[in-house]
Amino acid sequence: MEIRIDGTNGYVMAFKDKKYDMLFTRTLGWNGGDGVLTTQLPDGNTFWSFNDSFYGVVDGKTRARGSCSFPRNTLMVQTPGDEEENLVWLADFVQTTDPQAPRYYQALTHIRHPKASLGEDKIQEGEIDQDWLYWQVMPQYATINCKCFGMEWIIQTRRH
Repeated sequence: MEIRIDGTNGYVMAFKDKKYDMLFTRTLGWNGGDGVLTTQLPDGNTFWSFNDSFYGVVDGKTRARGSCSFPRNTLMVQTPGDEEENLVWLADFVQTTDPQAPRYYQALTHIRHPKASLGEDKIQEGEIDQDWLYWQVMPQYATINCKCFGMEWIIQTRRH
């Protein structure tokens, strides 16, 4: 597919990347995210960071998410190769042993904000902080304090 960019003499090529389609089509664990940034590491691995992410179970036929957690940000290191085992998710899971038990393949928040209010017992049960959180803002990072659906945003940014 070729797309002409209005107002320029350039062209953009758009295509489906089947390699990453295959790698990121999943039914357990991480099953979706946005705001992705990648960095090539000196050892040949690739570091991935995602903003909003979903963890849990996805129906393999309908692609519908079942009960998923939303731990905000997540990290992954991709080792050289095109197989699922080349994606190393840096996540702590609530539980991965019993598909019938609550929170199967749901993840804990990767990096908690120091002002977040949930106690450690709730975090270990798989609850997700909703009051203070980190949010990746390209090319900066922001700290956000959101107050429910009325959303009072307090943003502190730091350039890297």
